[in-house]
Amino acid sequence: MSLRILFSSRSNFQKQPGGDSIHLEQNAEALRNLGHQVVIWEGESVSKGDFDIIHHFNLGRPAAALKLAKTGIPMVISSIFVDYRAHDSQASLLRRFISQGLGADAMEYLKLVARALKGREAWPPLKYLLLGHNATVQNILQNCSALVCASKAEAQLIEQFYSLPSRVANIKLGVEHLPSAAADERSGILCIARFEPIKNQLHLIEAHREFEEPLSLVGEAAPAHQAYLNQCKKIASEKVQFYPRASFEECAHYYASAKVHVLASHYESTGLVSLEALASGCQIVVNDHPIQRELFGEHAHYCDPNKPRSIRAAIQSALADKRDHCSWVGQEFSWQKSGQRLDELYRDVVSS
Repeated sequence: MSLRILFSSRSNFQKQPGGDSIHLEQNAEALRNLGHQVVIWEGESVSKGDFDIIHHFNLGRPAAALKLAKTGIPMVISSIFVDYRAHDSQASLLRRFISQGLGADAMEYLKLVARALKGREAWPPLKYLLLGHNATVQNILQNCSALVCASKAEAQLIEQFYSLPSRVANIKLGVEHLPSAAADERSGILCIARFEPIKNQLHLIEAHREFEEPLSLVGEAAPAHQAYLNQCKKIASEKVQFYPRASFEECAHYYASAKVHVLASHYESTGLVSLEALASGCQIVVNDHPIQRELFGEHAHYCDPNKPRSIRAAIQSALADKRDHCSWVGQEFSWQKSGQRLDELYRDVVSS
């Protein structure tokens, strides 16, 4: 039986694409290949009989989910949860005060309002402004039919902040969106990520100073973090090269020529670029967090993102690693398998 499925996300996911955009687009393609009708919501009016199920991507951006919840159509939420606590504890005094004094949810509320004031994102519903971020997210979780996480550790982290629905599914991501590229002679260290404090390029640049291997940083500054990119450029040596945001094809070539990919973020729900890099033959360095440990196991090198010397040691270990992880990635991570798992979950939700 073909299902009519409505996908939604943050209002600016197409103008400012990120990992959640890839989640949405690749799952939509996988489900269409299974014969389902998938429509991506663009703000149009929706009635109860229009769709069998709604799937919202990004729990931290709940505005669309709040609007669509009124339709009465069963809703599934993909968390793609970001925990900013570690980042905010080292940020500006104002951000630190708000985060520690009022809580991470208050910071998310203020950031959303700021984005709306600057025209970077649509204004959220009045209900969100009245309830606040925490109560809105909790309301959505209480009324959704299922929560989808990329790992059990992610679900456990979310449970520290909110009450989870009775149905929680752990569905891994895929790598089929990344085109193949001819393997070049590998050299150097690579980091593909937007420039913002949570991605931690500053500590990576500090850790890199003792290496002869060049460091390539690929990405643009997040809208509110041009100053962070400028700070990174200011402390970088001549062995550090900065490149603009790259297409999938360009990223594939970067991965094919690098020895090690480093994503020493303060937090990642998965770290899709780490998965892409591993599938492309790179060794990877990631933050030592339960989510990363669950996803990558012995196939990654781990670091404390707060300590450049720890990042440096992990890079040294990765540079000496000669293992090939490509087959393992192909077996464990697949958008096709993700689509099949979602198909089963949707049918369970619709029939219950």
